[in-house]
Amino acid sequence: MMAINKSAWFPGGAGQSLSKVLATTSIMELTNGRSFDKLFQAHTLVLNQSLSIAGLMSLNCAVELGIADLIHSHGGPMPLSELARSIPIPPEKAPSLRRLMRLLASHGVFAAEPDGNSESETAYLLTPFSELLLTKGTNLSAFIRVNSDPAFMKPWFHMGDWFKRKGSTPFEVAYDGKCVWDLTKQRPELNDMFNDAMSCETCWVVKAMVTEFPQFFRGLKSLVDVGGGTGASARMVAEAFPDVKCTVFDLPHVVATLPESKLVNAVGGSMFDSIPPADAIFLKMPKLWISSL
Repeated sequence: MMAINKSAWFPGGAGQSLSKVLATTSIMELTNGRSFDKLFQAHTLVLNQSLSIAGLMSLNCAVELGIADLIHSHGGPMPLSELARSIPIPPEKAPSLRRLMRLLASHGVFAAEPDGNSESETAYLLTPFSELLLTKGTNLSAFIRVNSDPAFMKPWFHMGDWFKRKGSTPFEVAYDGKCVWDLTKQRPELNDMFNDAMSCETCWVVKAMVTEFPQFFRGLKSLVDVGGGTGASARMVAEAFPDVKCTVFDLPHVVATLPESKLVNAVGGSMFDSIPPADAIFLKMPKLWISSL
């Protein structure tokens, strides 16, 4: 096999010793018999996985800056310079905004095209992805915010500890035995954020169900939305099917904040103890994702 001479890369001292090792090492020995192509592919995967957090946090940044709404209000491809003025940002941050938008466009959040009025500038458009972030629309922004909030990201840093222990969840390890419901009960701002996230993520699913699959609700006289949070889903069902008696069932401190409604009943309790009787139970599993890690 061909030997690799790297002496020019590691001049003098300890580097010279390393170059001598490389000069007498074959490609097969250096790669443990694997081809460089496969190792480079693996190296790329390591970097992508290690830096994947940049995608989530950049998306959260776009939500905080309201970029989707700004592009929508512009009414067409929005030049980067116009976007910078609309946010607005200090002029020295323009290069960073350009990098942010390039990253988001590479992930399909926005689309990019040359600006018709300037050969050197890029304009950005909405995609089906970013249309879901519009304030007047489905608006999944709250779901992005809760996933990127430090309080809800903290359990991910304790997964290693959790695997070494018996029972519990990473969330409980991170918060000294408290589950997500304990934490949201103590911190109303987190409770509101969590409920908004679960509500916005669920609403478009329920809307599709009541419009595209009404057969699911035919013949029902009663339905209980377990873990119903703000009651948005139950209200959508009740509005579409007035003959179905809908109940929101969630923890007492959650339903205590719900306004009175003629469409749905609110009942406090724990599903691990009992669930109010009904013809059907609506239980959307993503509502429990953070407590079941």
